[in-house]
Amino acid sequence: MSSAATLEESDTSARTIAQQVLNAARQLELEGHRPFSAEALIVASWRSNPTAFGLKGFTDQYPDSNRVLSVIMGERGLARQGLLDKVGVKLYTLTDLGRKLLLGGGRRRAGEPAGPPRRKLSQPIDRLLSRLATSLALSRFRLGSKDMITLPVACDFWGVQNASDIDALRRAAENTAQMLDKASGEFNEDVIELSSGRVFQRREVDMLLAVQAFLTQQFSRYLTAGKPRRPSDN
Repeated sequence: MSSAATLEESDTSARTIAQQVLNAARQLELEGHRPFSAEALIVASWRSNPTAFGLKGFTDQYPDSNRVLSVIMGERGLARQGLLDKVGVKLYTLTDLGRKLLLGGGRRRAGEPAGPPRRKLSQPIDRLLSRLATSLALSRFRLGSKDMITLPVACDFWGVQNASDIDALRRAAENTAQMLDKASGEFNEDVIELSSGRVFQRREVDMLLAVQAFLTQQFSRYLTAGKPRRPSDN
């Protein structure tokens, strides 16, 4: 028996279980469920392997939702690794990276660390992307709920607590724009792992730039309030 086979048999936790959940996600999409709900993925995973995903003592009757959710949302979960994309409240899709891994185009297994990227992002940009990836503004923008992106939501995106401090708001918005531009320049790989362990894709940087552009236009009256006028403006 090869060492690889021995490893696969002995590892019955994160790696093998995560792979099965990822396979269940792919099956849901093949059946036309895109996006699919967390509940649908729980049931699909359980049906594919009641022993692994069944409720203790009732494995053939009920799924163990916590078992599957921990694989999706845990610190090393599929969403954090960039294999599943959260597109709404308990709604997910497979990412391009997730599909690539399932088709054998990736080198690592679901549930395994991505390994060292070919280059690292600078720490300020790494921290910015980690924060903005979970922002409410990004979530609502993705869902097309732009009318629900209020000024407090924009302030959260820009890292500002007090919307009444116009100077601080303006500086934060400008700084975020500059940082995202730098991120676009630094991000010369299709996929890179942030220090938090989250796998980040270039298309996500492009999405954040789109959110920034929308917020700048949507709240331009706040960003320009009290701004000194140039002589040419008179």
